[in-house]
Amino acid sequence: VYSVGLLKMMGIGLGKTSISTEEDIAQGFYVQVLKFLYVFMILSFLGLTAGGQTAFYGRYSTTKLGPTVNGRLDWYGHGLSIVSVILVYWKYSKDQCTNNPVNMWLILLYILHYVNRSILFGLKIQNPKPIPIAIFTMTSSFCAINGWLQANWLLRFQEYDADWIYSVQFVAGNILFFLGMYINQKSDKMLINLRKPGDSGYKIPQGFLFEYISAPNFAGEIIEWIGFGLASSTAPGYFFAFSTTLNIGPRMYHHHR
Repeated sequence: VYSVGLLKMMGIGLGKTSISTEEDIAQGFYVQVLKFLYVFMILSFLGLTAGGQTAFYGRYSTTKLGPTVNGRLDWYGHGLSIVSVILVYWKYSKDQCTNNPVNMWLILLYILHYVNRSILFGLKIQNPKPIPIAIFTMTSSFCAINGWLQANWLLRFQEYDADWIYSVQFVAGNILFFLGMYINQKSDKMLINLRKPGDSGYKIPQGFLFEYISAPNFAGEIIEWIGFGLASSTAPGYFFAFSTTLNIGPRMYHHHR
């Protein structure tokens, strides 16, 4: 099933575009990559859940997949790969996109999350577990590809109308994004403070949303990207919400179990 076609049937288009005839090939390639990634994420999710597994990092890290690297480097890799892709792609951006306040606001939200969640979080965590190089490569590659998806669309193809900032989707999406970021940051801080210097085990946190769900830090991140998808209301934006849910949703289940 072609996911972009499904999104259009549900009323979720690729957004108002600013594409000249000579860029039709580039747009066609982009859409094909997006379709492939939707299918790839679904198959990955089904493969992991059928085997009762979750991604092998953090508390689920293993040496069975070969050599490992410091877990802190994995977090840095996420943020740096995304920021690097956006900076490189800025060279190919269009003035009508970079001068559009909505486009730039969405890019800012995207970068803001990764500066906090990857770089700053990587500095704060205590004694992170090593991560297999194979997993490190896959996660950083996915972040780079997703960065390409978002940057390509927001810096080259998408041009929002000026009144989009007053739309229900944009306002509600921003509220969800910052609500999710607050939940994510507060939960992460509580988890980090549980582990003192030299500790390597896991403790059960108390208070805040941990009283109701097992992994509010993951729930907050899912809410963030649902908000981003709603605020952008394009297939690439919804893809990130979709892929985040399929990726860390099972980790929430395994944490709870």
